[in-house]
Amino acid sequence: MADDRLWTFTSADTDKSGEYFRFDEYEYGVDNCFIFRPDPAAVGGYQVGDVFEVTLNGGVFLADGATPATVSYTTEFMSKVTVLPLATVTRPQTPLTPRHGRMFTVWGYLKPRHAAGTQAVKLYCSRRVNGTWKLRKTVRATVSDYSTYSKYSVRLSLPSAGRWRIRGYHADADHRASWSTWRYVTAR
Repeated sequence: MADDRLWTFTSADTDKSGEYFRFDEYEYGVDNCFIFRPDPAAVGGYQVGDVFEVTLNGGVFLADGATPATVSYTTEFMSKVTVLPLATVTRPQTPLTPRHGRMFTVWGYLKPRHAAGTQAVKLYCSRRVNGTWKLRKTVRATVSDYSTYSKYSVRLSLPSAGRWRIRGYHADADHRASWSTWRYVTAR
């Protein structure tokens, strides 16, 4: 903050609605972090861009656990980041031994429900070549309403015989990226 105020915290500052200080090993965001907050009534509010210079000493030690240390850094408040929910893409269902070059249906489910008629799922088809999986084909699957969620489906063909694996992918403005598990097939 631009007011040059100084706050001093100790382990006695345990009021979660007021002045607060704690070393936390695992409960919040990042392991082994210091959590502190001046009494909100004394601050008057925080703004995006507020900068704080922080110095930690007394009870802070180097890795040897015996040598006292002082840790100083600057931190700047940022806007909240919204973490998008994850949509679930189920494993594609296919015949286990389709004929290469012939069309067959691949389908699965997408939860929650997405707009019917959209191509919300992308299928990645990889073939095993000399011991390595090589991406050989991608196709978009169209979703339709199914119960309280969506069903995706597409007709496709695999261009050559051999071992293949297929999985679905989904991401949009309302959901972060998600993948299904692989479906393994042997094209004859």
